[in-house]
Amino acid sequence: MVFGCTLPFMSAPFFPASWPLRPAVAALLSVLLWLCPGSLLAAAAATPVGIAKISQLQLDDQIALVGTVIPRRITQISSQVDGLIQAVLVEEGTQVSAGQPLFRLDPAFAQIAVDRRRAELAQAEAERDDAARQLDESTRLRKDGHIPQSTLEAAITRAAVTQAVVGQRQADLKDALERLRRHRVTAPFAGTVVAKQAEVGQWLRIDSPAIELSQLDQVRVQVAVPQDLIQAVAIGTPGTLRFDAQPGDMVQASVVAVIPRGTDNARTFPIWLELDNRDGRYVPGMSAQVRLGFAGRNSLALVAPNDALVRRADGSTVIWVVEETEGALTSTPVPVRPGRSDAGYTELLGSGLTVGANVVVRGNETLRPGQPVRIVQPSAAGR
Repeated sequence: MVFGCTLPFMSAPFFPASWPLRPAVAALLSVLLWLCPGSLLAAAAATPVGIAKISQLQLDDQIALVGTVIPRRITQISSQVDGLIQAVLVEEGTQVSAGQPLFRLDPAFAQIAVDRRRAELAQAEAERDDAARQLDESTRLRKDGHIPQSTLEAAITRAAVTQAVVGQRQADLKDALERLRRHRVTAPFAGTVVAKQAEVGQWLRIDSPAIELSQLDQVRVQVAVPQDLIQAVAIGTPGTLRFDAQPGDMVQASVVAVIPRGTDNARTFPIWLELDNRDGRYVPGMSAQVRLGFAGRNSLALVAPNDALVRRADGSTVIWVVEETEGALTSTPVPVRPGRSDAGYTELLGSGLTVGANVVVRGNETLRPGQPVRIVQPSAAGR
């Protein structure tokens, strides 16, 4: 009976056909080729890995998460009236103070409207003054009995009507002046121009943003907290931040807002930590390693060694579990949500894993689902 069995090292380039075989080596290889089982072949092709076991340990009441720097305030500024852009007074990156002009629209038509309203008001005021004079005269004449009562009442009515017209013309002028003022757009708060979307000569509509302004003297770090932990977070919860772009910085901050709006796919809730940024060290979009403290939480946790966690580019995290299938060891990825962590271990939330499960801690960077593995350095989790 002959087994169709080929060892990997028998094929090129491991064993060139031109290599002269010594009799003992040839005899040994003949026996292996005759007797080798499938498990021997699988072991030869398997990926070497180091493993550890899932365990339960006492952890500090902290959790390590990833955050992103966002502006404290950001707004897109447009004009409150339609118009032709006459001047843009800032560029991207310009630091502005509150009330500083950003851009200006051509005010020609608005100025004409103001002039017209002023003329209309002057006419209305003249008619009001004439009506008041006639009312005084009619009052004297009626007192002396020289005119009927109806004439006096007509004078009273005309004086009231002209006064009302003056009020209307004053409102029209105020409206025209406000429209003229809105042709000059200023910064609503101190910040940095991060985008300029309009140029001189462009017709700008009310709903078209021209400038994007961010407040960066204070910034926030937004962190997605798993639903298992969101109830333990409150305003004032302390946090320690370490920025990937500024590895020497370790900043203390606290939670300033817990947003009660979760994501459907990740089941996480955003929180904000706020910190001073007057020196401009932290730019929106930077990533930060955030460690939050949770007072009063049970410190006994289901944990895996930190090296067992593989963080993917999409933000998800998996652990490779070693299982025995038909006499062979294979690797299976299990999605996990990291919880609290310390220098050696990370809490596993909602993973379905149990104490004693074997997980890969070395060689897990290139594994594929179902890939055969062989254990080269088993270790037991513990302290």
